[in-house]
Amino acid sequence: MRLCRGLLATARPLPSDVWQFGAGRPRVAVLEGVHGNEITGVEVVKALVEDFTHKGLGIREGQLTVAIGNPLAVAQNTRYIEEDLNRCFDGKSLETSELEKKRAAALSPYLEGLDVLLDLHATNKPSTPFARLPGPIEGRRQRFQVAEDLFLSSLPTSCQTVLWDPHELIAGGSMTDEFALRHAPDGWDGWDGSYGSYICLESGQASDRSSVDAIYLAVLQCLRKLQMLGPLGFEGRPGPGDKKPRAWRHFEIMEKFSLDHRGFEWTNGHGEYNFQVVPAGHVYGRKGQVELRAPEGKESYMVFPKVRNLWAEGRPLGWLARKLEPEEL
Repeated sequence: MRLCRGLLATARPLPSDVWQFGAGRPRVAVLEGVHGNEITGVEVVKALVEDFTHKGLGIREGQLTVAIGNPLAVAQNTRYIEEDLNRCFDGKSLETSELEKKRAAALSPYLEGLDVLLDLHATNKPSTPFARLPGPIEGRRQRFQVAEDLFLSSLPTSCQTVLWDPHELIAGGSMTDEFALRHAPDGWDGWDGSYGSYICLESGQASDRSSVDAIYLAVLQCLRKLQMLGPLGFEGRPGPGDKKPRAWRHFEIMEKFSLDHRGFEWTNGHGEYNFQVVPAGHVYGRKGQVELRAPEGKESYMVFPKVRNLWAEGRPLGWLARKLEPEEL
């Protein structure tokens, strides 16, 4: 399902499956298909490209970049071809024969100097929608408030969970949103005089495409709030979100566990879905004869438990998170 490139407002040739519209600030990127089997975002991008190339939707001010992260993996409906693309934005040398690292090198310039990044993903195991936000503990309340105002509040109310990874335990800082945060505009505080916003949305399980329309509308709402849409852009159309404040739940990654030579098995019914509760001190897995236990004192939550076909020695099997108290945000 490769998309054709439309007329592009840019001074340099664009990589394949990257489109740009408008110029100047704010600079916004909508990225999807970083994992090729996560199709909801692909459908959102198809709709956006159709809007801006054929249906007369125009950018009033600023620049919008829309991209399919890993088009070859999308065409093959597989997570990646040689290496997980969302582990390739680490700023290290990208002179390599690996397909995904070459793609990361091609995409990186379009993730630098952004005011807003919306990176659309889905999960391999069942999950309600949730957002992952990058950055350190300091200032995260403000970063969340900007993300909520711009985008999260326009999502369906089933999305009420935010995951934080301030110690970069998921990927060591090599994901797209972490890259965009590191390369935020110099000397500029961000949208609305506060912060830029770099958001990874996990829309639910990868096989579920039911949220395409709602996410598409939320993206348009974000562009409208940034005053980017022209006269044909979305005036008077309500978004899918609830105007009432929602009861957000915030979690922080605190531990990862990986596969090694001893093998692994889930125990006590754990590893079935995202944010599954693991009681304090409870055994959730076993490596050979060694039991893996959740920390004592407070319940944990299983995040991104890997399906078996993604198991590989030395790579994570999942992560444990803790729920943040309101005063910790």
